[in-house]
Amino acid sequence: MDKFDLEMMERYPFLSITKEYVASLNLTLDALIEHPLYSSAVELGRERLINSINNKKFEFEAKDKLSCELSILSYVIARILANIKSDGAIITRFARNEARRSFEFLRSENHKIISNIMEDLNLRINNGRIHFTEYLRLTRNLTIKPEWKLVNRIMDSGYVVLNRNDEKILLREAIYLRIIEPIEIGKIPEKLRIIANSISCRRNEFDYIKIKNIVPEKFPPCILEILNSLESDEISHNARFVLATFLIGIGMKNEDIIAIFSRNPKFDERKTRYQIDFLSGKLGNTRYSCPGCEKIKSYGLCPGDCGANHPIKYLRDKYLIKDSK
Repeated sequence: MDKFDLEMMERYPFLSITKEYVASLNLTLDALIEHPLYSSAVELGRERLINSINNKKFEFEAKDKLSCELSILSYVIARILANIKSDGAIITRFARNEARRSFEFLRSENHKIISNIMEDLNLRINNGRIHFTEYLRLTRNLTIKPEWKLVNRIMDSGYVVLNRNDEKILLREAIYLRIIEPIEIGKIPEKLRIIANSISCRRNEFDYIKIKNIVPEKFPPCILEILNSLESDEISHNARFVLATFLIGIGMKNEDIIAIFSRNPKFDERKTRYQIDFLSGKLGNTRYSCPGCEKIKSYGLCPGDCGANHPIKYLRDKYLIKDSK
């Protein structure tokens, strides 16, 4: 790739060359905040992070040198603000949103640039094959779908065989892992800390909800897997049904269930509200029950034997809670 290709760096601001370019501007964060042109990147970065928190695309038209620079700098600012927040869910959502944005560009990118990005990320895919250890690292958020489980892949002398679409998805995951890496925030200007602390998170996350004294970390493994898949948008229709009926079955309020589903990048509040109200019996006479383990296994959603035959029974037996009526 050409050195300091601004349009390319605007599309892929996580690259090492982008960091080098930002350094070449010889701007401290204090100077950036007060700069007559570049200071607007601070507000843009704030908006970029807020969009990520709310699962919205970062919409910004980079059509010339200055706008490309502002977009790149806004990524830097947004990443700093996310790390200042020290909230794992916010950092995860920011990294996932940025990875999806770059992935959209990758769909139509030429092979040379894709190869260079893979090299920058130290992603070694040769002749459509990747070593199984690297495959496992990159697919830890994808195995909610059976086709990504290692047992369902073709292996050749320790290497997993991939198709072209697989390669791009693994590249997206490598981008996500690059962005989610922690950064040093010890010498960040106080103004940025104030901005970060002023960002409110319109979330009612499952990680902060207690249900009958049962914290979500103690949910059955299958439910935890599905919850984790919400952030990465790798969630099937069956997984949505299992999660919704499980949460209904343990007595969670519909509003809280809807808030949990809002973690998904394609969250549609109107559609989700209708589905939850329908499954809970609020819109009819039928309240749907959570499937048992055999059915969940047939969906490909069971990560391993937990010793129970039903997700709700798993909680009842282990934590002595009663079924909701």
